[in-house]
Amino acid sequence: MNPKISVIIPVYNAEPFLERCLISILNQDFDEEYEIIAVNDGSADKSLEILENFSKKQDKLRVISQKNAGVSAARNKGISSARGEYIAFIDSDDFVEKNFLSALYNAAKRSDADIAVCGYKNVNSTNTLRIGCVFKHRAGVFSSEKMLKSLLFDIFTRSYVWNKLYRRALFTENKVKFPTGVHFEDVIIMPQLFYYAKKVAVIRGNLYNYVQRKGSITGTLSAKSINDYVAAYGKIREFLQKQGVFYAYKGAYRFLGVKIAFTVVPMLIGCSRRDPDLNLRQSIEYSLKRLLFV
Repeated sequence: MNPKISVIIPVYNAEPFLERCLISILNQDFDEEYEIIAVNDGSADKSLEILENFSKKQDKLRVISQKNAGVSAARNKGISSARGEYIAFIDSDDFVEKNFLSALYNAAKRSDADIAVCGYKNVNSTNTLRIGCVFKHRAGVFSSEKMLKSLLFDIFTRSYVWNKLYRRALFTENKVKFPTGVHFEDVIIMPQLFYYAKKVAVIRGNLYNYVQRKGSITGTLSAKSINDYVAAYGKIREFLQKQGVFYAYKGAYRFLGVKIAFTVVPMLIGCSRRDPDLNLRQSIEYSLKRLLFV
């Protein structure tokens, strides 16, 4: 097997959604070879059983099990095991449209792009409501510089890892790995990938279905996870400074800081209602100082 694409699915206690996810990626209209690498991250439910049952019938699916180490470690394991020219990531509670792989792959190959991006739909847990993303980058092929600025503005291009296709060499040749032990790892890693990419292709169509369910990180925010969010913003600056290009992106970076500040304050207010021991004023001052004066 010489796959063109390796699809990486980190799996942790995804029993209610996993079968739908697997069926959606197995039923692609993609004519080329592709592999699916499901990394079971120490699931305590029947996720591993579901994966093993599918793998017995589907040669495309490989199952790797590890002790629970988090989604970043699972994705890194998948990358190190991947054989495809390109890599796609799918979260185990989400699902994709039938032409997800073919549309992204064809766009990347036509333009020799290192990253291809599609639109997405927000879906509730019962799949009774689907809302397409309102703000979209226009379709076309763009330079790394233009798309990195768009990513930092965080309006038309978002730091989601899952609605994109990546040339595997972006990870292997530049030694890019998902940071472990923190939330919002995609916020940290996406600017790196866009920086190293020479070209980015953007296509029309909402081909990824992002399921918003209770218990997700964004649905159960704590003061710690908010601090991780702010820290991720700082990591972006650290990377840009290390590459010697911070001032080329300073305006977009500052805009992102203000945007995050207006997001973080309501989050902290919500946390204070659930956690009476949280010093709200101190937490807000700490976050704003890091966001606006770094």
